[in-house]
Amino acid sequence: MSLIVEKLPKIKYQKGFTLLELLVTIALLGVIAAVILRAINPFTQIAKARDAVRKQDVNALARAIQAYHVENYPALPAAGNTYISTDGSPPENAGGAGWIPSDLSTQVKTLPIDLLNNGAYFYRYYADTVPPPGRFKIDVRMEADFAAAENDGGIDPNRYEVGTDKTLLPP
Repeated sequence: MSLIVEKLPKIKYQKGFTLLELLVTIALLGVIAAVILRAINPFTQIAKARDAVRKQDVNALARAIQAYHVENYPALPAAGNTYISTDGSPPENAGGAGWIPSDLSTQVKTLPIDLLNNGAYFYRYYADTVPPPGRFKIDVRMEADFAAAENDGGIDPNRYEVGTDKTLLPP
């Protein structure tokens, strides 16, 4: 019996993975990563975050303008014109040199500007000089939160609108 055992080939067990196993594993990891990135979509998440900041900014600015109106009744800041946040030097100056050329420094430290603040994404303010006094609107274009722009009660379905009269049209 010992003669038979000696003639059997010894099986060598190799440690590690074959090239095919490694390639299949890498391919599966790539597919899983692609599915996860597609589901999460970081660019949309970043756009939604910017939209949240936009809504917060224009709501805070609307409260500041209402406070200005109460303190300076019947005046509104820079009534009769349209102002956008890409204007002014520096545009954040709340003392009258910013993008709204009225002194709002008692209501806000700085004027908000859009995070992108370019030709497509900017804040827009206008106030009417026609009675009744106190009619104004601030609006901003949204990147991802289109439902907020459509359901804000304003007349432009592409811009998020706040203010005392969301039906105002720019002069």
